[in-house]
Amino acid sequence: MPRVKKETGVVDDQPKKEAEVVDEQPKKEKEDTVSVSKKDLDALLKTVERQKEDIDTLYKVADKSRLARIQDQKSEPLVRVFRIWRFKPNGKIIIAAKTISNVAEVINGRYYEDQRMRVFFEDGSSEEMTYANFFSNTDRGEKGEEVGRETVIIDDKVEELIKLVLSDGKEIKINKEFLN
Repeated sequence: MPRVKKETGVVDDQPKKEAEVVDEQPKKEKEDTVSVSKKDLDALLKTVERQKEDIDTLYKVADKSRLARIQDQKSEPLVRVFRIWRFKPNGKIIIAAKTISNVAEVINGRYYEDQRMRVFFEDGSSEEMTYANFFSNTDRGEKGEEVGRETVIIDDKVEELIKLVLSDGKEIKINKEFLN
């Protein structure tokens, strides 16, 4: 039986369509796959390998201070490890050294030298010794981790002291110029 639309008054003789049944199961999506020719894949892998070598080279020749500055800006802190000097005869940690005399001369065909220095230890004591004695009796193998820095004025010069924690838990302050 024909239907009449109320709005327009036009007769519609098409039968009423039944509601379509929608498939309840979702359609399977294709897996994400890319097909690349072997030639293109080899070229890509070669480029990546070359970039790895370039990065390694750049790390080897990088300006260490700039690299350290960039690492400081990152959110994770960088733990710096320094080697400290220990005087072998008394086992004390050396925190500074100062040259007292540095004379080397030839007199009557003979070579004379007077190289003396004052060495300052962690306990506040100091000792005067020859340059050769100083270097032959120091051990430079112990390490300490940096935990802080402090700026002080010593002899009208601004010096930076670094606070280190040794492996035994002891904390010391050492002049920045005297660390390795």
